[in-house]
Amino acid sequence: MTYTFHRGETLSLALDALTGDPGSVTAVTAALKPLAAGRTVVDASAPATALSVAANGTTGWTLTLSATACAALTPGSYVADARLVSASGVVITDPVAIRIVEAVTS
Repeated sequence: MTYTFHRGETLSLALDALTGDPGSVTAVTAALKPLAAGRTVVDASAPATALSVAANGTTGWTLTLSATACAALTPGSYVADARLVSASGVVITDPVAIRIVEAVTS
């Protein structure tokens, strides 16, 4: 599944805690990187764009990129993931495919 957002709109993704206690997570970071045409994995040296992370009650987190930051992205394919830290260790989520398209309106 690919999530499509228009360049210049607020990008918002839900990160739900499917197992475990979200309260035990001590840190969450998230970012997205561009995916080059014809590639299936991101280039490790590609610049990352940080996503803001906010707790979403006891169910998980909301990952957000402001409309201004989204407007600065080049239309194309991106991959995002999140890193969660708890006393049990570090978990990195499965990647999420994102497509940024140019809006007809601005």
